[in-house]
Amino acid sequence: MNAADVSQPTDVLMLSWEYPPNIVGGLAIHVAGLSRALVRRGDLRVTVLTPGGQGQPHLVQEDGVEIVRLGCNPFDRLPALKAAADMNARFVALAEGLVGEHTIVHAHDWMTAQAGCALSLHHHLPLLATFHSSERGRSGQFSQPRLPNPEIQALERQLFLGAHRRLAPSAAMAREIAANYGSRSTLVVPNGVDLPTPAPEACRVPGRILFVGRLVQEKGLAHLLQSLAAVRAILPAAHLAIVGDGPERPALLRQTRRLRLDAGVEFLGQLPPDAVAKQRAAAQVAVVPSYYEPFGLVALEAMAWGVPLVASDVGGLREFTEGAAVLVPPANAPALAQALVRVLSDVQLRQDLARRGIERASDYTWDRCAERTAAVYGDLSREQTAALAVGV
Repeated sequence: MNAADVSQPTDVLMLSWEYPPNIVGGLAIHVAGLSRALVRRGDLRVTVLTPGGQGQPHLVQEDGVEIVRLGCNPFDRLPALKAAADMNARFVALAEGLVGEHTIVHAHDWMTAQAGCALSLHHHLPLLATFHSSERGRSGQFSQPRLPNPEIQALERQLFLGAHRRLAPSAAMAREIAANYGSRSTLVVPNGVDLPTPAPEACRVPGRILFVGRLVQEKGLAHLLQSLAAVRAILPAAHLAIVGDGPERPALLRQTRRLRLDAGVEFLGQLPPDAVAKQRAAAQVAVVPSYYEPFGLVALEAMAWGVPLVASDVGGLREFTEGAAVLVPPANAPALAQALVRVLSDVQLRQDLARRGIERASDYTWDRCAERTAAVYGDLSREQTAALAVGV
């Protein structure tokens, strides 16, 4: 692919290591939702560089967003750090035909730090960085903490220092970034959500508990399984549907057998968005038991679907769920079990939580996220224009 493949410079060049249908976590949903909403505004052109596809790099349009897929996914064959280095080198090479005098580079998380900083430096372009989480936060907020990876922390620091503006999805995440890397301001732009037509209570399966997310330690699934054993002792019909995949799956399967929960737990694996929507429509309660959650997009999605929510009182979760969910201390299986029993047993509480959740979610749309992000782009463009005018 070269400059002839694109007729004019792009306005926003977004860098992301995942993009639908390659969905690992909430970052893919964020980049897709934001990009589409930015295009809907009509005053910005957005190109996303991302792994995926087969063969040679190629450009396609989806929902008005120009997506350049690398033709491969280095994360399928290499360890994370090596895969990120490989992806960033490909991003820089492909971007030669995409950047123009007024391009803004928007990098998401440490995975894209090298390319974001290189493009900004070599082409004198403003760089916006969105921090969705941090290595220190991911490594230290669960039952068996690990030491943060210094190479990943170095990339996070590189992105923090190289960016002209920094965004975080919650005030909790902004504080975390400041504590980790310095006092330079980080603006808060919350995630968004598509607003569906929620399923009525009558369509929901009695006792059905839904978890959606990656199967990693910080999501709190070990304590969720412990709590389920207590819930089923009181409500034998209670059962848990787990949507998602990840490195903790084998350990969670062993724990399920050890607790004799085989009849009460379904491991559904990674599902496409329409199948996840069906799971939300059938759930009587959604649970987000995370130890660490900079925002908690799956909680917002559950609220938008009118699913009563039980969630950990941590990080960004408490910022948009308070009053619209039952919040419990993280890593506390008895408290989680008590909350689940309470919600499953009380139809009036479920109706109240569903109503409040829908009302709260309506304040967090992708259009609103795009409006706030576009305002930052505007600031960067004006600064870039002023710099060019004086020859800086």
